[in-house]
Amino acid sequence: NQAAPKKVWPPIEPLEIRRPVMSVGSQVHGTGSCKPCAWFWRPQGCSNGQECGQCHLCSAAELKARKKAKKSASQKLKAAEAQAAS
Repeated sequence: NQAAPKKVWPPIEPLEIRRPVMSVGSQVHGTGSCKPCAWFWRPQGCSNGQECGQCHLCSAAELKARKKAKKSASQKLKAAEAQAAS
């Protein structure tokens, strides 16, 4: 029995010099329907590399803005539900 060959990814660039790169999830970047990769802009980087299903073209600021918008929408929904229940 032979073990399946382990995939070897290119080394992750240090955060200080890292630039946005294409990934599978980046194909719809610019349409507003991509999902920013939460790992790409962290020091350890994204271990999925170009095969990542999330967008590596979105900036760290875009990720933060989308999280903030999602949280705000969730809070508004909860407030509306609480008001409707009373």
